[in-house]
Amino acid sequence: MQTAVIKNPGSSLIYLRVNEEWFCYDYKLQPLGQGALGIVYLGFDCNSHQRVAIKKIRDEYTNNRYVRQSARAEASKIFYHPNIVHTIGLCEENQYNGAMYIISEYIPGVTFESFVRTRLNNLSKTERIVRIVSEMRQILDALKYLHNLGILHKDIKPSNIMIDSVLRVKLTDLGISEAYHKQIRTIKEFIGTPQYAAPEMIPESGISSPIDARTDLYAFGVTLYELITGFNPFAGATNDETLHNQLCRVLPENSELPRKLFKILEKATAKEPDKRYQTATEFDNALVEFLIYAQSKNKVRPIWVYITVIIFGIIGAILLLQGALL
Repeated sequence: MQTAVIKNPGSSLIYLRVNEEWFCYDYKLQPLGQGALGIVYLGFDCNSHQRVAIKKIRDEYTNNRYVRQSARAEASKIFYHPNIVHTIGLCEENQYNGAMYIISEYIPGVTFESFVRTRLNNLSKTERIVRIVSEMRQILDALKYLHNLGILHKDIKPSNIMIDSVLRVKLTDLGISEAYHKQIRTIKEFIGTPQYAAPEMIPESGISSPIDARTDLYAFGVTLYELITGFNPFAGATNDETLHNQLCRVLPENSELPRKLFKILEKATAKEPDKRYQTATEFDNALVEFLIYAQSKNKVRPIWVYITVIIFGIIGAILLLQGALL
């Protein structure tokens, strides 16, 4: 892959070449977001002028061989799944060190966390929970797809989940994803987000356990808990305290969570991987059972009911207006 990075003196624009295509972004503008490994900026295809997302790997990681390999692996993967952001390519200043950039499709939307806060908080408690769980099942579907390919995401968290303009939920930032093999190994360096890290990801834990699909499902469970309660159950004052909590603190009950859903999340975040859901399908089946239970018990109407009411309301208003004009 032919790549190049051009920085013009006196300009805040940085131009990136990936094979025969050129992209650019302004590093002085407010970033779109930040992840464990990088900062994401709004960029443009210099030919089509289409918007793209450009993730600059943090400088402190660019000399890390594992990070460089992971970034190259991410850029080389083409995922054909509607709930996974499409990666366009990788641009490196040079092969061994220096700046690295990952270019991917731009999602015209907001984080799912923001969507919950601004669009769903006006619903009743039960309807809000049902909607969050229903939408988040799209991410479990994306995880099924990745895990079937032997790929781990390893950084599932609210800020890596977007919802676009047609309400499709998408998983982003596969920057530290990797292929996994089901053998026991001990991780030597922690790279990820402490608030969502499964115990087996933490070097100091001394745990000799597979880093596998159950690791992603742990993070998904913590993420779902946080989206519903607005509270991260393991966050501490420092990263060290947070990682300690991941090793020692069990998932706390919360008044926002129905007991049946709490038990599902409690299993998903068990400290021992063998006590968790073993696959995304198994986790998803448990959530489906909860949704059926919640909807039957509380008579939560499907979203199409609300859409139908709104449409007929608009039609009725138009007919009344026409009648008044005649």
